[in-house]
Amino acid sequence: MSLVSGKALWANITTPQTRFPPPKYTITLIVDDETATQFEQDGFRIGVTDEGEKTLTMKRTVEWTDSEGKTMVNDAPKLMDADKDPLDAIVGNGSDVVVQFRTYTNNYGKFMELQAVQVLNLIEYEGSGPADGEEF
Repeated sequence: MSLVSGKALWANITTPQTRFPPPKYTITLIVDDETATQFEQDGFRIGVTDEGEKTLTMKRTVEWTDSEGKTMVNDAPKLMDADKDPLDAIVGNGSDVVVQFRTYTNNYGKFMELQAVQVLNLIEYEGSGPADGEEF
């Protein structure tokens, strides 16, 4: 498992996003240029916000099929506060976080599976648009 820190965007950590199938837990992380360059050199896809900030996206599908065709269900990623105690909150854009992930490779490239999120500075989601568990 690996760790990366940055600012959270579009976090769906405790409740999966369902707007784009299949349902998945996800977080996009704004990272500094040095971190983005290192991840890009390691073979990961780097995104860019409208403001030019570099981003990484980690996802975890809710359901998957094993080699025997059996449907398996993943638990939600762990969400914890700065002291690593369980946190019950909707993580808003701009929250300072550390994300734990594991890497995997498939026919489409190299990816990061979301495992846990530690919130160092919480900005709770308060908007009127989509949030953790909401639809448009």
